[in-house]
Amino acid sequence: MTGAPVLLPDVVLPTLQGETAALRDPTASARLVVLYRHDCDVCRVVLPVIERVTRAFHGKKLLTLGVSLSDADATLDVINEHGLCFPQALDADRVVERALAVEQVPTIVLADADGLVVARCAGLDAAALTDVLIAAARLSGADEGEVRRAIEAFKLG
Repeated sequence: MTGAPVLLPDVVLPTLQGETAALRDPTASARLVVLYRHDCDVCRVVLPVIERVTRAFHGKKLLTLGVSLSDADATLDVINEHGLCFPQALDADRVVERALAVEQVPTIVLADADGLVVARCAGLDAAALTDVLIAAARLSGADEGEVRRAIEAFKLG
């Protein structure tokens, strides 16, 4: 990444379970944030990849958070359609979208333990998505081979 350092916004978003999710979490070694909309065809391709890859992060200190730019009902439809198990939050006020200057969905952002964005990608760029997810594996101590296999299973690009 180039330019001025970007931090995840220090916000707490409502989840669909009636709880909250902080974008910055001091217990995490890293945070993977996936911004998406329910009516985005590319998101429908990328979200299952993220779901499968997050299984490689299970038990690691990397937290994955889906941030929906859609309403709660549409977001529930996406969760059910793709069997998403990682937490989902709603960015109804577009705080995260604006803070991260999201121009295209899906946008996947990787931040370190301090909330500093260390990698990001947008759209359906298989190479960039792979780079972000491998960087996430390295930050969290997950098995890079397992992450690569999960990505390759979808034959993106």
